[in-house]
Amino acid sequence: MGRKWLTVFFLHKQQKAQFETIARNEYTRGELKNPVDCSLFYLALKKKTVLQGLWRMASWNNEQKATQRFLANNFEDPKWRTAALKNAYALMSKRRFGELSTSLPDLGIRQKVPFG
Repeated sequence: MGRKWLTVFFLHKQQKAQFETIARNEYTRGELKNPVDCSLFYLALKKKTVLQGLWRMASWNNEQKATQRFLANNFEDPKWRTAALKNAYALMSKRRFGELSTSLPDLGIRQKVPFG
């Protein structure tokens, strides 16, 4: 596989409004409202509490309870930062790129990750 590039977004007020619209549209797109579809957007907007609320309503999802417990943690704590990175790597190795874990760096986790 080729080299992967990490894109950094600097969001201005107008872009934030557009991201919020996209996040809402992604969440309400299907018949089943899936919080995984909008996770990246809400985390980029630093709206973890909104995402936690969406996961509370996703009772049909098998991973609801585990994700809720995970999002409730303080990711400024090194213990949870490490856990988040391990979770992200595990899901990426399973090729579950659309999952919440691919956006865990937006939870406040800042670490240099080699891409290649």
